[in-house]
Amino acid sequence: MKIRTKLFLLTFTAMVIIVSMVLTVYVRSSSVLIDISTLDALARAESEAHGIDLYFAGLNKINDSAAPGVAMCFDREGNFSEDVLQRFLAVLSDTNDVHSYVGIEGTGQFISGQNMVPPEGYDPRARPWYKDAVAANKTIMTPPYEDAITKDLVVTIATPIRGAERKLIGVLASDIFISELSTRVSNIQTMGVGFGVLIGPDGVFLKHPNSDFIMKENVAQASSNITPELAAVGRKMLAAKSGQSAWEDYFQRGARQRMFYCPGEGGFIIGVVISHKEIGTIVGRMTMVLVVAGVVALVLLITFMFFMIPTIVKPLRVVEKSLARIAGLDLSADPDAERFESGVNAATEVGGMILSLRGLRRSFNEVIKSVSESVGMLASSSGTLDSLSDKANTEISEAKNALKILGLEISDTIEFNLNITGDKRTLVKIKKSKKTPPEYPRNFSVIIKNPL
Repeated sequence: MKIRTKLFLLTFTAMVIIVSMVLTVYVRSSSVLIDISTLDALARAESEAHGIDLYFAGLNKINDSAAPGVAMCFDREGNFSEDVLQRFLAVLSDTNDVHSYVGIEGTGQFISGQNMVPPEGYDPRARPWYKDAVAANKTIMTPPYEDAITKDLVVTIATPIRGAERKLIGVLASDIFISELSTRVSNIQTMGVGFGVLIGPDGVFLKHPNSDFIMKENVAQASSNITPELAAVGRKMLAAKSGQSAWEDYFQRGARQRMFYCPGEGGFIIGVVISHKEIGTIVGRMTMVLVVAGVVALVLLITFMFFMIPTIVKPLRVVEKSLARIAGLDLSADPDAERFESGVNAATEVGGMILSLRGLRRSFNEVIKSVSESVGMLASSSGTLDSLSDKANTEISEAKNALKILGLEISDTIEFNLNITGDKRTLVKIKKSKKTPPEYPRNFSVIIKNPL
């Protein structure tokens, strides 16, 4: 299998892995995101319910602490300075962002910290907040109701005021406007979807995006606006323990919705309503980010391999071609290799191979050149040897007549090379076959004139 094919298979395998991972994450993340949105909605409901509990608990303590101060504005006979009492209540109202006032037991007067004037015939002693506080003989909190003066929906915290010998002076009351609580509830969402609702201790809606629900519908009672499924959920909400968050599914106007809720210590219930369609939108939005990330990863991988594979395969083809030329004893310069060598970094593996092949080609050329020179020298030496051999034969042939006259004959000839110079020599072995004639040896002058 060629390297190019292997690289394509590697790329394809990586693509399959990435796609599998994206699909797995998409499927798994859907359930995970649903769980996260559920936990987020429950946490928000719990947080708001706890916040409202702390708010009411703080106002209860403030009323308890302020009651003795109000009592000090009265003498033993029950007389008081209305201006002093009114200023005291004004500070209490402004400091705590409530409407604080006092109902006087003896006269039935109504003293407001915000200078509010009650309607004609108004007697605080006849109001439920007054009666409940006196009957309980401690601080109480009323269910939500419409205030007789402002016509706003309020909750009243009322504390009995007692003077000397525990004599009842009146009742200190502070109105908490439901609109203040509704502002907090209306901002409840989870991951940017859903809406918040505020339900009173008796199940009546105090805050809802649809004004037809406010103070008109009870979450536990089926009606034209409350489906039987929602009413069943409402009864569970009213029966739940304070601080115990939960969620329930129900159908409302043909849409499947989920109610996340948490009751508070004061009986108020914070709810977060999210439709299943909105939950799907959350999941789709988040998982789409993962899908886009996976697609980007695929595109980057394909682009990278598209440019990377040629940079790997092309040098290897040059190496293959160069090796084939060398194997065919073609040691001439390879234009493709030389062009590639100029742009290849020798630090890379393939670049090192190409540079090594260039060195191998040069080495082969040098070896062949050296062999060629040696062959030339051998040819020259052979010619010289042949020449020396012919000269020796000539000299032996010329000496035959002299040898015969002197009674000598050649028994053997030996050819050899000198150890130091390597020159060729011929050794002639001569033996005595008969006696030398008496006229020999001759004088030098005779030898010169008449050589044998």
